[in-house]
Amino acid sequence: MADFNAQRLAMMESRKNSGVATTMVIFSFAMLILPVSSYFLSKVWVFEASLGYDSSDSYFYAAIVAVVMVHVILAVFVFVAFTEDYRSTPAKLE
Repeated sequence: MADFNAQRLAMMESRKNSGVATTMVIFSFAMLILPVSSYFLSKVWVFEASLGYDSSDSYFYAAIVAVVMVHVILAVFVFVAFTEDYRSTPAKLE
């Protein structure tokens, strides 16, 4: 049991796993902050102040902006997750 715990500790302390955890934390915060802030900022500044939309219309369009932001964050996360292994391994010269 002690050997298993030592292996888990060594695995958790490795640089690769800390990079994965850092990436996950960054994208988790981005998923919490960016869609909500883009919703309110686009509702107030873009749709109501700049374009002069009614409050009921601006809710709808701001929700579309927030949903698009979620999809962009997910797409970037998937891209980073798939290319992370390639960035961490040195290129072989043949």
